[in-house]
Parts: sequence; structure tokens; C-alpha cells
Amino acid sequence: MSRPVISVLDQIASRLRSDVRKGVFVPGDALREEHLATRFGVSRSPIRQVLQQLTFEGLLHARPNCGTVVAEPPTPDVAEVLYECRAKLECIALRQCFDQLDDSDFDLLRAILDEMYECCDREDHSGAFHQDSLFHRVIVDKASSAGSLGVYFAIAGATSDYLTVDRNRPFHADFRELYGMHAALYSMFRLGDLEVACEALTQHILKQEFVAASCRCWTEAGKPREIEGVYERLAQPLRRAVKRRSVPVK
Repeated sequence: MSRPVISVLDQIASRLRSDVRKGVFVPGDALREEHLATRFGVSRSPIRQVLQQLTFEGLLHARPNCGTVVAEPPTPDVAEVLYECRAKLECIALRQCFDQLDDSDFDLLRAILDEMYECCDREDHSGAFHQDSLFHRVIVDKASSAGSLGVYFAIAGATSDYLTVDRNRPFHADFRELYGMHAALYSMFRLGDLEVACEALTQHILKQEFVAASCRCWTEAGKPREIEGVYERLAQPLRRAVKRRSVPVK
């Protein structure tokens, strides 16, 4: 299975995201095109594109007459709303494209998962975070080839964990938990039950029970890299959650 090709622009963007999360650049720091062009050995044009992309994602902020600076992370109350918006948008995308997901889409998701495992295994946080983002983009891009969900990327950027992807893992015992929880999400997509898939996606983004359950399931199975036959038991709690949500509140 071939690995996803990462463009030079994506590589530079990933490095800058990592620098922000590691504190190399802190909120308010200016990012100068000429300095970054020298650092990455490219012209200023691709750097300008990357800065525009990261500004659109919410990681950077463009100030009139002051250039581009690292943005302040959202406050906790704002972040909570943004996570809820992100979950709703990704579920909208999933509902729009679920019946059109084919073998090529699942092959792409598996390739991303394979690369995510490799990154997690060698403690490459930046690389793992990038594969995490690519995993979620597969669904959004499939549903929105014309860009109608463009606002999603700004919200996804604003809900990115600024310092480390460790915050996404409930137990912190093994960095590969990040892989385990996404492998579980993939498995729920493959079941072919839209409501279960949406519930799994929502709980995954909002860091609810499915996240801890998927990590426990992966650990109890011996922390496998394979996916088939590992996560099926996670579907039933999701079905119960879907049923509870469907009961009208009196």
C-alpha cells in the first residue's frame, strides 16, 4: 500500500505547526517570509502560501502593517464551542459522503494510518499530528470537492492542540494510543452503519467515552498494528448512545 505523497508546502506547514506547538514560536512572535525562505531553502512565494494557509487555519494571525504573527490560542469557553462546531461539520461531511466511500477512500485512510503508526512508533509528534489532520480531511474533502466546507479548516486549525498531541490521548502510556484510537474510528466507518460512524466521530472529536474505550480495546488486544477483529465490540455502546440521543426529552 503506497503512502500519501506530502508536498513541499505541506512539509513546511507541518514543520511550522510543530514549532508553534513545541513553543519554538509563541503567541505574538512574528514570522518573516525572508527568514523562513532561507531556513527551508525555497523562495518567498511558497512561504507566503504556507503563511496564508496557517492563517486560514487559525494558527497564525495577519496584522495590518505588522506582518504575520502566531495567534493566541482560543480561551477554554471558545474552544469548547469550536470543538462542538467541528464535530457537527465533520458529521455533516460524513453524512454527505458515507454512501460514496469506496475502496480507494478506505485504502487512503489505511495508508494514512500506516504512516501515523510509524510516526507514533518513533515519537515523531509533528508527523503524527499531520497524519491525524490528513485522516480527518479525507472525509471533508470527499464531501466537499467544491470547497463548500471551507470554514471547517479554520475551525479545525483553531481546535488543534497547540503544544502537543498528547492531550488527545487519555492514558499517556504509549504514544501509539493516537494510532489506536484512529484505527478504531476507521473500523467504525467500515461497519457501514452511518449512525454508529457519526456517533464515533462525534465522541472522538469531543474526547468522550469512545476515545478511552478505543485505547483500552487496543491495549487489551496487545497493542496491535492490524485492525480487523480488534474493535468490533466498540459498536454496541455507540448504538446505545445513538438510541439514547433519539429518545425525545420530556
